Amino acid sequence: SVYSRAFEVASLPFSNLTHINYAFASINGSGHVYLTDPWSDTQRPVVKRQGQGGLFGNLGALYEYKRENPNLKVGLSVGGWSGSGAFSSTAAGNSSRQAFAQSSMNLLLQLGLDYIDLDWEYPVSGGQLGQVHSLEDGRNYVLLLREIRLAHHEAMQDGRWKGTQPPGLTLALPCGQFTGRFDYMKEMGELVDFANVMCYDFTGAWSSLADHHSNLFSRQIGDDSVDSGICELLAARFPSRKIVLGIPIYGRGFDGCKNLASSFSRATVGTWG
Repeated sequence: SVYSRAFEVASLPFSNLTHINYAFASINGSGHVYLTDPWSDTQRPVVKRQGQGGLFGNLGALYEYKRENPNLKVGLSVGGWSGSGAFSSTAAGNSSRQAFAQSSMNLLLQLGLDYIDLDWEYPVSGGQLGQVHSLEDGRNYVLLLREIRLAHHEAMQDGRWKGTQPPGLTLALPCGQFTGRFDYMKEMGELVDFANVMCYDFTGAWSSLADHHSNLFSRQIGDDSVDSGICELLAARFPSRKIVLGIPIYGRGFDGCKNLASSFSRATVGTWG
């Protein structure tokens, strides 16, 4: 964040990266995708190097670094934990799906980005308290992805898209609990370039017991783990070649507990390194 931790785009290790997801864009009531924080995204003056100005916003800086690193791709992530409230209604209607597809395509063109990333947390159930869901979310998600691909195809056909590769489309997926929420994984897998699987936050302040939050294997049958989540995704026929296993670069702590799988008094207050 450029606000609370003063982290600038220039601090990223670009030579070590292949993809950057810029998060998060939002969705309005009619399905249009828009930048959540225009000041930090495209307006704030940014110094790329000492003594060099003329760039504006994080996205302006990312575009310049992308020009210096031709193998780097930058995508715009839409939604997230606190921004998924309009996904269900957007995916449910023809006009709102078209609005999402066209407005997200326009943002890719305007900002010089390579792909759109959908982070719907979550279809059918889950997500923030009070979030609207529908039992048809899974089917409608596929229809939304198809509409986005159509918008990408039209942009290539009419010459608006100048990229050497087609516009990309990616997803963020939970690590497990797909049944009933993501019942069309094979169809979704055919429409996207890859999916980043969120293999973390299995436990936290909301849990009854302290435990690992990104464990590779389950302690017992039914427990969350990387292995169980990926196996479930493969069983749902999502293409294995399109799975990117997401790992955390942070930890979680629990105060007042004796061992793993025991009760705790509160979550540890962490620090930023």
